[in-house]
Amino acid sequence: MNQVIRYIFIFVMLLFSQVYVFDNIFMLGWAQPVVYFLFFLRLPSLPPYFSLLLAFFGGILIDSFTYTPGINSAALLSVVFLRDTLVKYLKFKINNAKTHLYCRT
Repeated sequence: MNQVIRYIFIFVMLLFSQVYVFDNIFMLGWAQPVVYFLFFLRLPSLPPYFSLLLAFFGGILIDSFTYTPGINSAALLSVVFLRDTLVKYLKFKINNAKTHLYCRT
């Protein structure tokens, strides 16, 4: 139960930081940093239908705050659907980079 409260708190904090801080930052005049999808990458293993439902409702919630019709929902559903592949790829890249740092030639 303590973990559930922790994850809810993290999601709420990322949601408010995205809406009130990062939506006001424009890089090169048109790009905005997006941090809320990191929550879904860090979630523990859940049944696929449950994680997709969380992503959909989380995206709808963010869309309602930012007045974007379905863009965040589609992005979150894509990230959650490809989550396992992304995590494996990122771990490989990080581990591969660490091994190259310590190799001496």
